[in-house]
Amino acid sequence: MINKRSFLKSGATAMLACGGTPVAMASVPASLSDFAGAATWLAHVGQVFDLDGHAVTLQAVSQHATGQAGEQFSLTFGGALPPDLGERLHTLTQPGAGAMQLYLTRTGHGLRADFCRLTG
Repeated sequence: MINKRSFLKSGATAMLACGGTPVAMASVPASLSDFAGAATWLAHVGQVFDLDGHAVTLQAVSQHATGQAGEQFSLTFGGALPPDLGERLHTLTQPGAGAMQLYLTRTGHGLRADFCRLTG
């Protein structure tokens, strides 16, 4: 028969034995897909992506408040971009992840992708 003290001691030992696991798991960003939300993209800020053969960095994820259910947000990418890289559908890839299509708009600071994921 196990008493409360023995149970707590064994539980604490088990927690200490795997103490690094939650931190290690938390440091792995969620994978991106065509349906990734703002929180998933936020985990990738500062990472480099390939955009039609050009390296771009995800600089920011800006969430926009709405009165409806769902979310609206924008992604801002920066990097050395050729002048002819303009507003259109682009292929965005990241090492170890699949490719996705994003409609990007050229801004004075780089490129922006807008998302509207309303559910109501």
